[in-house]
Amino acid sequence: MLVPCECQELDRSGRGGVYHAYAETVDGRAVAFTYDYTGRLEFLLPPGEYRLRVYGSEFVGKKRVALTVPKNRSEHTTDLVTLPATGLLKLIGQPAPELTDVVGWKGAAVKLGDLKGQYVLLEFWGWWCGPCIGHMPALMTLHDRFKDKGVAIVGVHVDADGKIRTVEELDAKLAQYKKDVWKGRDMPFPLALTSGKRTGEGEDAQRGGPAGRYGISSYPSTILIDPEGKVVGKFHERDAEAAVKRIDALLQEAKKARGEKK
Repeated sequence: MLVPCECQELDRSGRGGVYHAYAETVDGRAVAFTYDYTGRLEFLLPPGEYRLRVYGSEFVGKKRVALTVPKNRSEHTTDLVTLPATGLLKLIGQPAPELTDVVGWKGAAVKLGDLKGQYVLLEFWGWWCGPCIGHMPALMTLHDRFKDKGVAIVGVHVDADGKIRTVEELDAKLAQYKKDVWKGRDMPFPLALTSGKRTGEGEDAQRGGPAGRYGISSYPSTILIDPEGKVVGKFHERDAEAAVKRIDALLQEAKKARGEKK
C-alpha cells in the first residue's frame, strides 16, 4: 500500500521535512506506522477499512483520511494526500508576532519589539508537560550565561485546559517541580501566561493564542528570533551544553556580520 503525500508550501520553501502516518482500524486501534522524507508512505496491511493519521515535521500540519485496502491485490496506490503548512513555516523570515491574548505575566511584561538587537528564545511550554519541566534547567543555564551578551529568553506558558489565569495558580502547580527538579530555583526570565484552549472541533481543532499563531504542535518548542526581530525557526538544541555552543556560534556570526573582532 503506497500513500503519496505532499505539502505544497513546504516544497515551494525549499526546506526539507519528514512525513509520518499511523494506520488505525475504524475503532481507533493503531496497527502500523511509517515515515518517509519524500512523501511516499508505504504500509503492509491486510484488506479492510482503515483511517490514516498523516502529519509532517514542524512545518507540516496534519490530516485524517479514510483508507480502503482492496482484496486480491498485492499493490495499491491511494490518491495524493495534500497537507497544510503550519503557521511556523509561514513566519520564517517574517517579523515575530507580538504576544497577545496574555492573561498575566510572571515577572515584568515584555514586548518582542523592544528586544530587537538581541537574539530571543521564545519558549512554549506548560506545567503539565514532563519534558518541559525537565528542559527548564537548561534554559536557566542559557539565561545565566547570556543574559548580558545579547540573548533574551521569554517563556510562554500554554495552559492545556485554560484554567491557569494567575501567577499564583501557576506557582501552586510548579511548587514541587521547583523543589525536586529545578533545585529550588524559579524562572529567572519573564513568562507570559496564555490559554491553550482549542478552537474548532475534532481533528480541525487548533490551539488559540500565541501557540496557534506560531504553529506550535509539540511541547516544549523553542522559537529563535534574530536581532532584527524576524523568526528564524525552531531552536532544536535541548541539552544545555549543545544549546550554549549554538548560542555562542550565533553570537560570533553576528559579530562577524558587524565587522567586529572576536
